[in-house]
Amino acid sequence: MDKSDAYILPHNDLPANCALLPPPEIPAGHVAVFDERNAEWSLAEDHRREIVYDIRNGSPVLITQLCTTPKHTVNIAPSGQYDKWNGSAWVKDENAEKIAHLEKAITKRDYLIDMACTMIREWHSELLLGSISDEDKNKLQIWIDYIKALKSMDLTSDSCVIWPMLPDEKSSD
Repeated sequence: MDKSDAYILPHNDLPANCALLPPPEIPAGHVAVFDERNAEWSLAEDHRREIVYDIRNGSPVLITQLCTTPKHTVNIAPSGQYDKWNGSAWVKDENAEKIAHLEKAITKRDYLIDMACTMIREWHSELLLGSISDEDKNKLQIWIDYIKALKSMDLTSDSCVIWPMLPDEKSSD
């Protein structure tokens, strides 16, 4: 604001957020902040609208306030879901990836076993009552073999897990 842009009556305060002192030169990445108590300008880092990454979990953090780069963050994005910060760069955490794949495989195996148990429930009751047909007894045995195959799988292997085919898929070949 120039001297001719506004007129302030004598003995009146300045409008809100105004100062008589001009701000200093502002370098890139900074903003001038006026301290009303000390009646002086200072420069503050301005990272607003920047995205930084939390080194503890790799999640993005949007900076919305005037501040220095928040503690525990870096400007470099992790390249993958299983990266961890080693103090100077993101590196792939092979163990975390292996654990995640194992948990996913266990969840899938448990789901397939539950589904198979649901399929055989009625046949199992018929078998106990002695009223199962030979055709259903054969189907029951196929599904029981499938459950045994699922339970005997080594899910800790580093290689890709090869799942046994569903009994219905075998019979359609």
